Amino acid sequence: MIQDIKENPVLSAIDIVFQKGHKSKFCAQFQKSVLKEAQVIADYLGIESLNQAMTFAMLLGMGVQANSALDIDQFSNYLNVSVLRAFQFSDDLNSLTKKKFLSKQKNSRRRRGRESLNYLNFYVPNDIVEAIVTRQPLPPRRALSLNQFDLLSLVLELYPFVVEHFLQ
Repeated sequence: MIQDIKENPVLSAIDIVFQKGHKSKFCAQFQKSVLKEAQVIADYLGIESLNQAMTFAMLLGMGVQANSALDIDQFSNYLNVSVLRAFQFSDDLNSLTKKKFLSKQKNSRRRRGRESLNYLNFYVPNDIVEAIVTRQPLPPRRALSLNQFDLLSLVLELYPFVVEHFLQ
């Protein structure tokens, strides 16, 4: 298996960032030590931010290892930083989510009221994991930025077609 990882530059880069990131506190020394690997990941994802590439790699590694979605508390424990310090990654997490490289999963909770800080869980979609592992190109990501009015406009635009097509 190690031989397979070395033959897959993206997977190898993710593995290195994931291993070096553990308990690193995301310090400057860690970031400097994985610049080359972060660039490989950023190139694969088609993004410019090396911090986002490192964050993606660490979440992918953690998610595969845990076989589940991860919350900010788990991420802070992995990095060995406080939860409050882990919130510095919020912009990167949101950006990766908007680009569809991460997905958010809400915990199912029966209680109503305020949401906890760990309410959202992040995970890397399976099609991206499979593409990385099998050395395939990145599957197309479709980021829709529709607000409720744009969505209603689209529905109204498509409605006559749907009625005509399905009622005949």
